[in-house]
Amino acid sequence: MSQLDSPACTACGKTSDQLPAGAAKRMLVCSRCQSDAARLVHYCSRDCQVSHFREHKPICGLKLRVLPESRSPVVDPSAPFQPPPALLFQLAALTTLPPSASPTTPPPSFLYFPFSPVGASSSSDVPMPVPISLPEATRNLFNALSVVAFRSGNPLSVNLMFSLLITEVEALGGVEARLIEQLSEEYRLDGVQEVGGVKRKALKDILEEEDEPTPQELVEAIGGEGNMGMLLEWQMSEAAKSQAPQ
Repeated sequence: MSQLDSPACTACGKTSDQLPAGAAKRMLVCSRCQSDAARLVHYCSRDCQVSHFREHKPICGLKLRVLPESRSPVVDPSAPFQPPPALLFQLAALTTLPPSASPTTPPPSFLYFPFSPVGASSSSDVPMPVPISLPEATRNLFNALSVVAFRSGNPLSVNLMFSLLITEVEALGGVEARLIEQLSEEYRLDGVQEVGGVKRKALKDILEEEDEPTPQELVEAIGGEGNMGMLLEWQMSEAAKSQAPQ
């Protein structure tokens, strides 16, 4: 069973050190997910667990099956960027998740692994992933970025994917350094691998750069001008959230 370094409440995002003074500094977990699916879903209080149950119910107790040998997306053998095993595993695992019991619940767009599944000798050794479901506007943009990243390994696409994922991952108790490591494994951005004979920068170094992308680079990263509406929709959604009363 996977145990994240800093588990956070699935409903409100609070970690145990953020709980009010005098409160029990221990997270509650969904007992059904723990016993039936070997998955820890954390809550800071009974109130949060009850309020979140409508959203959580469709996947409560369901095993998130991860089968690296199952269907993988078609890879172009002539393309300079060849998706590594970590990326093929990520996409294959997404296809094996059980369908939601609610037609209004979107499927996860990404699986965060607390430690690397690469090199696991059997399915029993594979770490339990943490599914990340994104809000609609963010999900649409993320999906566009992930298509470009899968086909070309575009570093800017991966950079932007990281920026869309990090808040959600941290809210679920994930760790920024591990997310960087996972995306680096999946898109050959560990600072060692080459694509088309050219050594790739490490994602951690790319994230530290302060240069703004050019408009053309941004258009390429999101998959062309036809996807600019997705970028605008996401920007408007983020602006509305920042203006909403806390």
